Amino acid sequence: MSLDDMIKKPLRRLNPYRGLIVDVSTWSDAHDYHRAQHRLHTVSMHSPGVVLGLDVVAWNPPDNSVVIYSGVALDSEGHTIIVGEPQRFYLQMAEQGTAYIVIRYREVADEMADTPGEGEPQARYILEGYTLEERRELPDEAYVELARVEISGAGTTISDPQSYRHPQADQIDLRHRMISGPHALGEVGIGVVPLENADDGQTRHLAGAQGLVRAINSTTGYQAAFKGPISLNEEIRDCHMLLLAGREEFTLTEAWQEVLQTFLARGGVLVGEICGAGAKGAKAGAPFSDSYKAMAERLDRTLSPLSRGHDLFDAYHLFAEAPEGINGTPELLENDGIVFSDGDYGCLWDGGRPDAPASRASIRAAVEFGINLGIYSSQRIQQHSVLMYEH
Repeated sequence: MSLDDMIKKPLRRLNPYRGLIVDVSTWSDAHDYHRAQHRLHTVSMHSPGVVLGLDVVAWNPPDNSVVIYSGVALDSEGHTIIVGEPQRFYLQMAEQGTAYIVIRYREVADEMADTPGEGEPQARYILEGYTLEERRELPDEAYVELARVEISGAGTTISDPQSYRHPQADQIDLRHRMISGPHALGEVGIGVVPLENADDGQTRHLAGAQGLVRAINSTTGYQAAFKGPISLNEEIRDCHMLLLAGREEFTLTEAWQEVLQTFLARGGVLVGEICGAGAKGAKAGAPFSDSYKAMAERLDRTLSPLSRGHDLFDAYHLFAEAPEGINGTPELLENDGIVFSDGDYGCLWDGGRPDAPASRASIRAAVEFGINLGIYSSQRIQQHSVLMYEH
């Protein structure tokens, strides 16, 4: 049960009085009240995730299993999940793809006892336990992700990553597990849109987006999550900000237009950037710039320069003007949720272009402006959701 569902139903506390008959129903009501209060406190005051421990490491010698150490987690419905002893967990390695290792709260009947007048034995206690699961898609039910592994195929083994930030195939990926803490000021889901005609075949700014997520989580009270590559051919879920980076010409299809109109209508922010990594020539990004601005027109938004005082300049960090991009002062345009930049901030969020590392000052300014973009998108969706609810 989510926080929204919890607050729709008022809490009802038992009122003891002399002569009250304490039967099964009364006893259950009394204890259900305290459980509901505990869950309400947990969900409203804490973000879901790992509280303590639950480290995931590869088995030694490597095979298709991992070890999950003891620890505590909180899920999105306010359940406390306790793992008392290390657990060895096996993954199915025959099928390629992303394997998500998740833990879920589970209640189990414990200490069955015969009861007079009842046909079946009844549980004397309910054990608050858990299940460890391998999923190829994240579940709709409440869960806590502990790790994921990009499985390359049958016959491979699981190993620990040599670099926490850059795990390879068949290595444990801990970048996406959430750490529980004080309830977040808001959520920021960030996704990256692939362009199929990219001249290098790469989805640009993936690393930059992940760097921005880390910065938001470590320096603000907001909780950011990297949503990975996002297709514009289907409804966008759980994303507040979308990055679309490239330098090639592209066309807004009817399917894309419908999806983006829905995304923007609920307050989402689409950020387009010229990515110059590996480009040759000063005008390498001109076709992308022209295509992006034409797309904005088709979405009924004529882009114009940001003026001082715009929310993007003080959503979290204060700016008087657009921070310097990789090639100097950037063109920075916006209109009602669509942003365009030729500053290549996405590369700066990852330290600069591979062939041109950026200065610390440039990286810091770009990251701080990226944080503003993320928080601005979260605030826009929150405001739109309130307006939609009212009307």
